[in-house]
Amino acid sequence: IPVALANLTVMGLVFGAAFEHSGRRLALPIGLHLGWNMAAYGIEDGFGLRLSGPALLTGDPAWFPESGVAALIGLALAGWLVWALTGRGARQAALRRKNG
Repeated sequence: IPVALANLTVMGLVFGAAFEHSGRRLALPIGLHLGWNMAAYGIEDGFGLRLSGPALLTGDPAWFPESGVAALIGLALAGWLVWALTGRGARQAALRRKNG
């Protein structure tokens, strides 16, 4: 459960950053949450794929996927995407387009 709490905290930070970096609009964090759920549970339930390996890496089946280090890797990727797509350069480009 400590890994799950850490992962859920990181998830909150990623979604919060998505909210702030998108101009305080909810569309990006809602889309990220939907994408996370579709990826995590759609793959497991829809395709019958299950992660196997040490519980620290793959997570406890009762908490999948938020309880494993694999989730942290996915969250790191999501955080990087949020930063890359909504970072300072993206915001400056949007301001230039807005101001003409």
